[in-house]
Order: sequence, then structure tokens, then C-alpha cells
Amino acid sequence: MPLRDHTGALFGTLCALDPEPRPDLDHENVQAALKRQARLLESALVWNLAGLDQQRVTEFFEEESRDPETGLLDEAGWLRILDGERRRGQAYGLSSMVLKVHGTRLDDEQRQLVADSLAALIRHQDMAAYLGSDQFAILLPENTPSCADQVRDRLLDALNAKGILMWCDAEPLALSEGRMQPPLTAEGGPVH
Repeated sequence: MPLRDHTGALFGTLCALDPEPRPDLDHENVQAALKRQARLLESALVWNLAGLDQQRVTEFFEEESRDPETGLLDEAGWLRILDGERRRGQAYGLSSMVLKVHGTRLDDEQRQLVADSLAALIRHQDMAAYLGSDQFAILLPENTPSCADQVRDRLLDALNAKGILMWCDAEPLALSEGRMQPPLTAEGGPVH
């Protein structure tokens, strides 16, 4: 039986295996009971996923390790946030995306403009960081490559409209705890 999340997307399947045929499960009342159990599991799933969003937001706002100039997470805070999301991804089978945003020779005003733009353009459960050396990163929890590409394009268009040239790559969140994503580079990523 399919299990669906709050958007109606398939999250998983409720199934059971028995080495012997079970004709008793084909009765209408048994099927109805199984469907009720599946709906109950779906309700619990939706409740737990909503709790994950709240947990992310709370962790982000309570994280004290921040860059003093931009107010975004710094490298240490970013690493803790990534580790928390990795644990959630492993526990629930969720995938997340990371946008790596890189500029060159940004002055203080441009750096703050990028930080403000990132904060304004992401969802409430997404998290942004300034990692130093004109490198920013955005965690997009429960996201797909195609959605991350849309966020990337919207972000780069907004920065371009403000006269700031940036590079940006989207990649899945690496699952090794205690590690940063691979290093940011200014080569090979989309530029607007």
C-alpha cells in the first residue's frame, strides 16, 4: 500500500512478506483495516515531517556561530547544521541539496547585499552561510536537483540585476558527518 507525504507525493510503501500464501488477507474487511493502518501511518509521517521543519528553523535561529559582518552562519555553524540535516536525511530517507555560491573580490557592501539577497530568496526552512573568501552556501532541505536549479537561477538573476556577478553550483548533500561539502570553485558553475 502506498504511503504519501503532505504533498501527495509517494514517500514509501507499506508491505509485508510471508513465505506462505495468505488468502485470508483478500477479504474486504482485512483490506479496509490495512488501508486504515496506512492512513494512520501517513498521518504520523506528515506530523513527523512538519516537526522536522520546525526543528530545522529552531536549530538555525539558535545557532550562535555566525559571521559578524553578514549575520549568516559561519563555517562552524554551517558544519553543525549540515550534520543535523545529514542525520535527518538518514533517519527519514530524505534528500537535500546544497547551493555553493562564489564571487570574486566583493567589497563589504556587495558581500552584505549578497547575504541579504540569499536570506530574502530562500524558504523558511532553508539555511544560508557565509564561509569566507566571498563564498556562500545554502542548504535546501527536502529538495531535488531540478528545484535547486530553479532556486539557483532565481538567485543569480536577482544578484545580476543588482550588478553582482556570482557563480553557483547545486549538488546533493554529502552524507559523511563532520565534513564540509567539496570545496567551492569559481570554475564550471552557472554564471549570470
